[in-house]
Amino acid sequence: MDSGFQTVLLEGDFNLKPDGLWVTEPTSTLSVTETLTPLLGKSVQAVVQFFPPLPMDLQRWGGGCCHWQTTGHCPVGHHENPGLMLDLCRRGVLCLAGGNWSLLQDSGELQSLHLSDLDGHRARILMLVDLPDAPAVVTSLEQEARRLREFLSRLGRGV
Repeated sequence: MDSGFQTVLLEGDFNLKPDGLWVTEPTSTLSVTETLTPLLGKSVQAVVQFFPPLPMDLQRWGGGCCHWQTTGHCPVGHHENPGLMLDLCRRGVLCLAGGNWSLLQDSGELQSLHLSDLDGHRARILMLVDLPDAPAVVTSLEQEARRLREFLSRLGRGV
């Protein structure tokens, strides 16, 4: 039985290029758009965070996650608030509206995931596709168990 469980984890240095936002991970460079597109229209739990190296360097902007410090200006505001840490955790239907990744809420409101703020930062994006309702899963499992019992019963009778 297919559970439908899907997850995406992007973790590394994010850079905005003319063709979109990219993340350089230890072993590869990935397009955020290409990676997230298969989740469009699905109900997800999303986590978006600045992800400083451990141990954090408290003398560096964002604990070391901001690569803008040498320029003296960070578009997110680390030059004014060096301790700023982006940490979003939201649920909704994943949308791409006007080039901005957002979550559509039940109320109809679009909540931005602020992925453009990751440019020039070490960060992570985690997306989990919501699992079906527990009652629906239980009903499906009960039906599958009934079919298996019937099958095993026929095997025991030699039918």
